[in-house]
Amino acid sequence: MEARIILAAIVTLHGLGHVLGPLMTFGIIKSEGFSDTSWLLNDRLQLNEGVQKALSLLWIVALVGFAATAFGLWNGMGWWRTVAWVNVALSVTLFATWWNAFPQNVPLQANLGNVAIVGGLLLLRSL
Repeated sequence: MEARIILAAIVTLHGLGHVLGPLMTFGIIKSEGFSDTSWLLNDRLQLNEGVQKALSLLWIVALVGFAATAFGLWNGMGWWRTVAWVNVALSVTLFATWWNAFPQNVPLQANLGNVAIVGGLLLLRSL
């Protein structure tokens, strides 16, 4: 039971961190060294208005997905693992693609959160 509570807290906090995505994408929060291009996709994908909206939507989907994961985990719903795996994959993809768009160690710290969630998924296989 305690492990479930700890993992639900980690998932919740990690999910809340995804609010930075839209804030950074639209320049509400400024970052020194912010790049409007994806390092992974080089110059093929620029942060124009359409890309900003699409990325913001994906960040919000991840935020809501992690909230749903925490809710499902907390309440013992059988579907929480599937939602968690999908959201970890989305989170890793978003951070990996736009690594240089965030201040200093934010992507690394966020992906450590993803690793903690995966570890929890593996440890709590029987819940």
